[in-house]
Amino acid sequence: MRGMSGFMGLVALFVLGSVALAASPLDGTQWQIKLTNAAAKTPSEDRIRFEKGRFISPLFQPKGFPTSNYTLTEEKGGPVIWETMQTSQAEGTLSWRGELGGQTMRGIASWRKPDGTVVNYNFAGSKVVEPAAPKEPAAKEPAEPKQPSAPKPKPKPKTPTRTP
Repeated sequence: MRGMSGFMGLVALFVLGSVALAASPLDGTQWQIKLTNAAAKTPSEDRIRFEKGRFISPLFQPKGFPTSNYTLTEEKGGPVIWETMQTSQAEGTLSWRGELGGQTMRGIASWRKPDGTVVNYNFAGSKVVEPAAPKEPAAKEPAEPKQPSAPKPKPKPKTPTRTP
């Protein structure tokens, strides 16, 4: 009996988690962000994505940081906050925490390298809105045949004039 109630609790948790995930305002979105830190002279750019409850950072993927699950916290009257942690066997741990404000986002990414050094990045950006797919041109209707114009009246022949 105890095993069955534990199993049912796990099923309920999974179902509730799925419902909460489906309602995520981030799911299916992309964000163009700039990451800055004190050591870097120029900011780095990334286009982070949230898809099916997963977080993707194309900038950090080549360094071995895989796609990860993210959590979402929504408080009444407060901001929407998301968090995730990515672990690379070779490069350490990268923790993200972002705050959503309509079409903008800001936050911190903290990279703890295997040697213990920590690099903190501030990031800010905006939601990427993909242009709508171009509409297919409407099928052209055949042009209406031109109506013949009324014939122009022929000029009256001039009567020859006689010269004496």
